[in-house]
Amino acid sequence: AKNLKIIIQYIQMHACFRVKFILLIIFMLAFIFMHTFRRLVLCQVNFIVRVDTHKKMFQFAKDGSLGPE
Repeated sequence: AKNLKIIIQYIQMHACFRVKFILLIIFMLAFIFMHTFRRLVLCQVNFIVRVDTHKKMFQFAKDGSLGPE
């Protein structure tokens, strides 16, 4: 009876651990996804800003003005 109790406790502990492990994996994946997504978005924004800046510089070099402003 004592051994059975220990086995049941172990199974419960193991199940709890497995759930925590799965949650941890999900959390890690979500974190990695968010991080990558944010980096992609930032790259996109940086690219747009860079292109815009280059256009402004090109315009400035061409006729000495910085566009509308």
